[in-house]
Amino acid sequence: MIIVEDGTGSNPLANSYQTLDTFREYFTTKGTALVVSKYTDVIAEAGLIEATKILEIKYSWLGTLSYIDSPLQPLSWPRNGVSDHRGLTVVSNTIPSAILQAQAEIAKLACDEIINGRSLTFNSSAEVDLGVVIENTLGDLTQKYSASRFTDSSAEGYLSSSFCSYINLLLKSFIRSSSKFQVINTAII
Repeated sequence: MIIVEDGTGSNPLANSYQTLDTFREYFTTKGTALVVSKYTDVIAEAGLIEATKILEIKYSWLGTLSYIDSPLQPLSWPRNGVSDHRGLTVVSNTIPSAILQAQAEIAKLACDEIINGRSLTFNSSAEVDLGVVIENTLGDLTQKYSASRFTDSSAEGYLSSSFCSYINLLLKSFIRSSSKFQVINTAII
């Protein structure tokens, strides 16, 4: 279940920057509405949570936590002392739209990975060393793996460099230059 950061930093269980409705509306507005039968509530929530984890782990943000004196703010946003790409100061109790856009884009990819039995942040398969499953057959139980292997228990290698560049451009005004989303391992199948 997602628990949305509402800008107050007061819920220590917050695990998403946006609601399911906001996530779906983002793609509808882009003209690429998500098919609800494929992106069920459960899958979409898992994708949003996974995207939040990625934003929390991968980026070093400019500014300071808005509620630095409160031990309750679990996520990196809201923040003080940051400006957007236009140079406008971000109000300290808001989540910038670029953060929401990046979360939505990463969440969609995370949903696709979840649907395919993988994770962007963690591969729970005991057979991580065998590489990526590229074929499953039920009759006679055939399963084939690619020669490419996970090196850090993540499916990060499936992210294209152009996708990572797009996310970095969205977040450019808010991240330290050494903190970028990048492709570390590319699987060629």
